[in-house]
Amino acid sequence: MNQSCYGLGGKAGDAYFTYFCTCRLVETLKQRTHGSVFDTITRDTLSGVVTVYPEKSVISAFEGLLAPVMERIRENLKQAQTLATLRDTLLPRLISGALRLPEAEALVEKIA
Repeated sequence: MNQSCYGLGGKAGDAYFTYFCTCRLVETLKQRTHGSVFDTITRDTLSGVVTVYPEKSVISAFEGLLAPVMERIRENLKQAQTLATLRDTLLPRLISGALRLPEAEALVEKIA
């Protein structure tokens, strides 16, 4: 995308396989960086890395197994953010007495 920002895409149209393979390569890529002011990963850095690339059917099977797990993680993160927002909104008001428990329960019911 530019000299310090790269986009990687899977050849098999995958969403997760390329991501997890790249995560495993990060330490190797860090060791091969160039630059005097800041470390840079270049096309030469990427071309010097060897990876195993299975057949598309294996990648598709991997994607099929992993997609529901990743979706569940995403939903859990969204739910955790919602709960944190509720906590940050309600707790100070409960502690200060500005909000009583029945009022808080009504607010939670309204939001949910």
